[in-house]
Amino acid sequence: MIIILNFRDDLINQYNDITFKYQKIKGKYLIIEDSIDYYLIMLEVTIYYLKKYSNYNMIKEYQFSKYLKYIYFNNKYKSIDLKRLITSNYNLNFEIVIALLIYPDYYFDIFNKIVNGNDLISNLNKIVLDSYKYEQYIKEINSYLSKKIILYF
Repeated sequence: MIIILNFRDDLINQYNDITFKYQKIKGKYLIIEDSIDYYLIMLEVTIYYLKKYSNYNMIKEYQFSKYLKYIYFNNKYKSIDLKRLITSNYNLNFEIVIALLIYPDYYFDIFNKIVNGNDLISNLNKIVLDSYKYEQYIKEINSYLSKKIILYF
């Protein structure tokens, strides 16, 4: 996957797609009713952060943020030295990394599967119930950066 100019546009298209799909299932799942606005706002924040990087090749940042999400959602972040991992990757643009961490692809992946009848609502429940801890995880990563990024949650 090449993540350069069109990633922000892809996110805008995803936002439009999600809101369209949501209208089709509105009122059907209480957990989606209670959580969709929060995750759409997180998507909007990601789009906002990435606005100034339209000509930036963010492949390394994308891969690193995917890794950080992987270790979080698989409960591996507690067994690694997160501070050392972050500080040893200072060559990355961490404003992009943080923006990509905020991007709730994990939620929307399950949302899309539920809309298509291919996933259980309980999997979405786990994500939603864990949202505060995930925010704390992002804040912890941010605390290890020499230049703090203003987080909007």
